[in-house]
Amino acid sequence: MATLTINGNKVDFEPGTTVLQLAIDTGLEIPHYCYHQSMSAPANCRICLAEIWQPNPRKDGKLESLGKLVPTCSTPAADGMIVYTDSPKAIANQKSVMELLLINHPVDCPVCDQAGECHLQDYSYQYGRGQSRFQEDKNKQPKKDLGPNVLLYSDRCIMCTRCVRFTREVTGTAELMVEGRGSHNQIDVFPGLALDNELSANVIDLCPVGALLDKDFLFQQRVWFLKKTPSIDGITASGDNIFVEHNEGTIYRVKPRRNDEINQWWITDELRYGWKFVHSEDRYVMPSVLGEESFEVSQAREPGPSA
Repeated sequence: MATLTINGNKVDFEPGTTVLQLAIDTGLEIPHYCYHQSMSAPANCRICLAEIWQPNPRKDGKLESLGKLVPTCSTPAADGMIVYTDSPKAIANQKSVMELLLINHPVDCPVCDQAGECHLQDYSYQYGRGQSRFQEDKNKQPKKDLGPNVLLYSDRCIMCTRCVRFTREVTGTAELMVEGRGSHNQIDVFPGLALDNELSANVIDLCPVGALLDKDFLFQQRVWFLKKTPSIDGITASGDNIFVEHNEGTIYRVKPRRNDEINQWWITDELRYGWKFVHSEDRYVMPSVLGEESFEVSQAREPGPSA
């Protein structure tokens, strides 16, 4: 079996995978934003760049550097390859990428729903400089209502394009696009369209920062208070795997739980928002019998001793 080394860790692999996907599969962290294994790899966020050495068959297998940092999300793994994401060159790139991403970011973590599960937050701490050298005015981008379930805070967007690729490669509905140039790039819907397909709210889960937010969950709860309970779709017959996220007996949201054989990474909007009956005042919580008085908890017979 082929073997490569990532930051001193030797990993066996089957040919056909990329360096980044191999690291993800084996629990080795390589920072990334734009990459998601269900979609194409545009290699546009650049934070996953690594220094790579590889045997040169023309020189009897002597290890040689590829000469520049390369994106691990689109570089096929090769036998004998040595990957460094902790070399001085790779670390300098990570710090530069984080600095550029934060130049126009509003840094409004205290009021952002994504705080606590934000990759921009995490990577800023792990790979950033710790301070900004940018003294000029930040670009201001508008908030946008993309559809019935999703809000876009454009000034938080880092242009990873996961959402755009999702609507083109997964749902095939292609409502989202990138418009503008340079630092004025924005995600938007095509004129006359709304982000309103059966899987539309999955872009909220895909967004690695606080740009795409759930209207239903907005300002409802801090994510570190939520408890996750694994469950199965009880509304439709799909059998989708889900997490029910709740706090103090109240459900706040339902999120997809990965299962490659059934729902992969996604759930339908019907399932995501169809649980509200759980807290309905009209919901029966105790059994009743026609013609009998209402069944009260105090009337429930205590179970007798086992035979």
